[in-house]
Amino acid sequence: MTATDVTIIQPEWVPPNLRFEIEDCTKPWTFEPASFDYIHMRFLIGIPDWAALMREAFKALKPGGWVESFEGSVHIKSDDGTVTKEMALGQWGDIFIKGSHKFGRSFALHEDGTVRA
Repeated sequence: MTATDVTIIQPEWVPPNLRFEIEDCTKPWTFEPASFDYIHMRFLIGIPDWAALMREAFKALKPGGWVESFEGSVHIKSDDGTVTKEMALGQWGDIFIKGSHKFGRSFALHEDGTVRA
C-alpha cells in the first residue's frame, strides 16, 4: 500500500506492507496511470479544484477500481439537539466557512454540493 501526505508527519512504526510518499494531491500526480485498484481520500476540505483532483485519481486508477472520498461537514450537530447555535460548537461551522471564503476556498463541501452523502 502507498499513502501520501504533503508533509512528514507519519508515525515511525507502520505495517510492513505500507509506505509513505510525500505528494501534493493538488498538483499533477506522479503515479503511473492505472497503478491502483483502490484510492481512499479523506479530510481534504479546502481543495481548490475538486474536478482536477478526481481527474488525477481516476487516471491513476486501474480499470474497475474504486475511488472513495470521505469528507465530513464542518457543522457540528447533535442527534438530540443539545448542540445549539448559542454554543461555540454550534457556531463553529459557519465561522469556519466564512473564514475559508476569505482565502478563496470552500469548506462547505456538503452544503454547496461538492460532495454528497
